Formats: sequence, structure tokens, C-alpha cells
Amino acid sequence: MWQLRKRRSRASFVYEAIVACATGYSHVQAGKGSEDAHSSYVDGSFAVGVVADGAGSAARGAEGARRLVTAVLERLKDSPTRLALFQQSAAPMALQSTLEEVIEGVRLAIIEDTASEPDGGTDSDRLAMYHSTLVGFVVEGQQGYLFHLGDGLAVALPEDILNFDGEWYRAKHASLPEEGEYAGQAFFFSMSNWRQHLRVTPFDDSCFILAMTDGVSPFVLNSSDELDAMFLGPILRFTIQSENEVSTNQLTELLSNEASQVVDDDKTLLIVQRRAVN
Repeated sequence: MWQLRKRRSRASFVYEAIVACATGYSHVQAGKGSEDAHSSYVDGSFAVGVVADGAGSAARGAEGARRLVTAVLERLKDSPTRLALFQQSAAPMALQSTLEEVIEGVRLAIIEDTASEPDGGTDSDRLAMYHSTLVGFVVEGQQGYLFHLGDGLAVALPEDILNFDGEWYRAKHASLPEEGEYAGQAFFFSMSNWRQHLRVTPFDDSCFILAMTDGVSPFVLNSSDELDAMFLGPILRFTIQSENEVSTNQLTELLSNEASQVVDDDKTLLIVQRRAVN
């Protein structure tokens, strides 16, 4: 514990989390809630952010997203994991191994919880009811990791995004949506080959770290895997200058407005931003 307190006391900045969500238009019309889930944890210069998108075609996709987000966040924020991931000799494979352990635990819990359900089918059949993607990040000081399974987007951005004058910005540290060989193919933690699609990307010295579901990523990313700075720049300039509650309200309104409904999907955008401390 002394080592963690020492790191916080020496940090010249803290992280703050902002999240905005909007339910897709068709879900609203049908009287359904959002099938996205999210959670974050901030402790000085340490932060974890996780979002997940439960598949609309899965009977319990929303529950799968919630279970996945909860398990990943609880594991990554605990002190032993935090120390293990950010010791000097740690490598991305340490996080990969940790995430695999957590995801396998969620899968096994689902199988156990549904074992007595009549006509539940095989273990694979029952897991398929909980299909969900996973997008997130964990950061300590200036060192961090993006992690990703399926679609959506995670990106870590330096401060120069605030002053970027062009339209398209190629991020140095980004975890892009994974698309299959044919249109509409998706990858979920509940599939048998999920380990092949779990990705970890290291990053460093970033002012903004974003994780979003695929209801938001089409507004941010073009077909050349570049970020739309004309969209992101004003958002990030506003959040860094505003109180968190104001930023949350404005972002939620942006994701809910009529123009945003051109993408008829649930939308979740989680931003962790760095603020200097005196």
C-alpha cells in the first residue's frame, strides 16, 4: 500500500471520468431499455473504464453486458491486480492473462446459473443468450492499456487533439473494431473462440482515454481508421473546460438528438480525462 500512496502523492495530475448514454430509437419505440453497460473507477492517477454492448439478437444480451462489465471492473481496480499490472516488469500479456481469467469466470458462472433451466440446450446454447462485446482501458500515471473484444472503439489521445486543425486524425494508440469476413459478423465473450479475439494495446502519456460502443464509433471513425477531429475536438475541449455534470448532460443530449439517431443503436461514450493538480 505504501507504494500506491507514494505514486498518488507524486502525480501532477488526476483522472476524471465522464460517461454519456442514449438508448437506440427502435428500443425506445419498443419500450425496451438500453442493452449497453458501463462502469468506471478513478483513484487519483489511476483509472479503469469498461463498456459493453449486449447483442440485440441475444435474449439476455443486456445481462451479459452488465455481468461482464461488473466482473472486469472489480478485478482491475483491486490493489493486487493494480500492483501486478503496473510493476516495472509487467507486459501486456499480464493484462491479457487477467482478462482471460475474469471472462472465463463470467462464462462459467453463466453456465452454472442456467444449468437447471428446462430446454436450455448445451453450454454453448446458454452462453449465446448472453452475447456481448467488451471495450475498456486501465491506466496508472502515464502508462496504460486498451483492451477489446468485438466492435466498438477504444482510443488514447494526447493533448494535441485539442488544437488539431485538420478534419481527420490518425491516433497513435487505438483499438479498432474487429469485423468478420462478411457483413454483420460480430465477436462476443460468449463464443467458443473468444480468446482469439481478445486484444490488449499498450499506450502512454495520454490526456484523454475513450471507450465507446458501436452506436458511437461510426461518428468517430472513418473507413481509413482515422478519427474525426471535427467531431471529437469540440467535445473534448468542452469536457476539459466544464464540470463533469455539465459535460455528462451535454454529451447525453448529443447522443440522443435526432441527428444521432441515424445510427439506430444504443450509444455509450466513456471518457477519462487528465486534469493538472496544484
